[in-house]
Amino acid sequence: MREKMAIKIMLFIGGVICGAVALLYLFSDPDQLNKSHLVESYQACDGVYVSVLLDDTGGATAPFFYQYYLMDHRVVSLKDKKQLPAPVLISDVGSAKIICDGNRIRINVTGRVFEFTNRVLVKNAQGSARHIDLVAISQ
Repeated sequence: MREKMAIKIMLFIGGVICGAVALLYLFSDPDQLNKSHLVESYQACDGVYVSVLLDDTGGATAPFFYQYYLMDHRVVSLKDKKQLPAPVLISDVGSAKIICDGNRIRINVTGRVFEFTNRVLVKNAQGSARHIDLVAISQ
């Protein structure tokens, strides 16, 4: 008799846990880019466009962060956000200055840099790759 009662209690607890997991899955947002907002999109130099996205899915230490993208075209909306390249810079400030200096792209940022990559391929008018440099000044 006690065995049947123990089995029923275990099945009930298992059902409650499965139900809670199912509800969490149904109400979770699988696409984190849905939380992104296009803050700015501008032409830095000939053939190089900068798009800045604000993402407010951060945690307690960084409630939001800015993602900087370098592309060969201007982004006007986030309808095609799945086709965005990897961000060049992820920072806690939206005021990074991106300028072109000959065949180099310089990124000047004052604040925290969470991620930086210079592996994004940005070509100049002749088809050769531009170099990407980061100048970061901590606050």
